Amino acid sequence: MSKLLSILPLVATFVLFQVFAPVDAWSIPQGACCYPDGSCADLLDSADCEGQGGVYQGDGTSCAGVECAAQPQGACCYPDGSCADDQYQAQCEADGGTYMGDLTTCAQIECDPQPQGACCYPDGSCADDQYQAQCEADGGTYMGDLTICAQVECDPQAQGACCYPDGSCGDDLTRTECSGQGGVYMGDGTACFEVECDTDVKDETADKEKPPRFALFPNHPNPFNQATKIEFTLANSGFVSLIIYDLLGREVRTLASEHLPSGYKSVLWDGKNASGEDVASGIYFYQLKVRDYSATRRLVLLK
Repeated sequence: MSKLLSILPLVATFVLFQVFAPVDAWSIPQGACCYPDGSCADLLDSADCEGQGGVYQGDGTSCAGVECAAQPQGACCYPDGSCADDQYQAQCEADGGTYMGDLTTCAQIECDPQPQGACCYPDGSCADDQYQAQCEADGGTYMGDLTICAQVECDPQAQGACCYPDGSCGDDLTRTECSGQGGVYMGDGTACFEVECDTDVKDETADKEKPPRFALFPNHPNPFNQATKIEFTLANSGFVSLIIYDLLGREVRTLASEHLPSGYKSVLWDGKNASGEDVASGIYFYQLKVRDYSATRRLVLLK
């Protein structure tokens, strides 16, 4: 009896923790994470693992049940011509470098500095002495090797409304800025008061003539990060089915299952499944069916 009484506080503490622990702590699956140096960490979710440069081994795995092999290292050449030894390929490339191969050393190779030039940004501004990779990573347009801002003219890009996955909207953004923030660009010169940002099917027929055929168009942007726009035309009214599938053919989300009139239609997919949960990065398919027409296209989600 005394032993039973001694463990009652522990049992009570465990029960209280189960009841009052945050829901998120129990809803996110965890597993083992292998790092480039061959080390391993338990109880990480996939996002935390990959954010730390590791490789997630799967839900419910543990370090005791997996083998983490150390990745090879080598020399890394950077745009300015400098070199660093003992670099992992992924880290080298993430830092803007060029990986020179496994087991290479800086003493064995020559890192030539990359040329630089002017970089035009969406707002019309310009910067000299930029490497092409960095310019494009910052959303700019590289104007060529050895160019300078005094020689080029950087016209500001057109702006418009940007719809985000949560239904919010931002004005005065370029297409590049909108896509970089995970939004869907609604067109040059558009404004938030003119558009509706939601995941319902929209009729974009306006003053257009009746479409001559049924058609399913490529989504944009593609690849996408948080949301993408799918457009299709209906030559005649009918019951429309528009469904997202994964690579195994499993239904992920139904975007439309309703009777729609003829016209030009569009719908946003926010990268979530039918339960409202974010789906994993990868290749997906969207299929349109109406009357005797059926079409399927591929889209890519990158996070």
